[in-house]
Amino acid sequence: MEEGLKDINPALLDKIESITDDCITESKAKEDEVINMLDKGEFSGSQELKCFLKCVYVKLGVMNDGGEIQESGIKSQIPPGFDQAKATTLIEKCKALRADEPCETAFNVGKCLMEGL
Repeated sequence: MEEGLKDINPALLDKIESITDDCITESKAKEDEVINMLDKGEFSGSQELKCFLKCVYVKLGVMNDGGEIQESGIKSQIPPGFDQAKATTLIEKCKALRADEPCETAFNVGKCLMEGL
């Protein structure tokens, strides 16, 4: 079974929960898709979920509106106590998954991070 954010990084989940409602409204993502992603690590791949992730990442400073990953912001996604060398490798790998469209970039990076943690 995949792990969700609550298993990997509960502190980050708390931060995300405070902006989830705004981002669900903005992206029109289905609440159950968001819950499945956060709780179970299931990425549905819908355009709305991709744009939900972009909204969260922009608000957390992980990426800018243009879809460019922000180094300091992405580092904040790594749980405390996670091996720093592995974290650096993971960040480099995930940062490289830039797509032409910001929502797609957010989805690729989010999935990459969740799978790597």
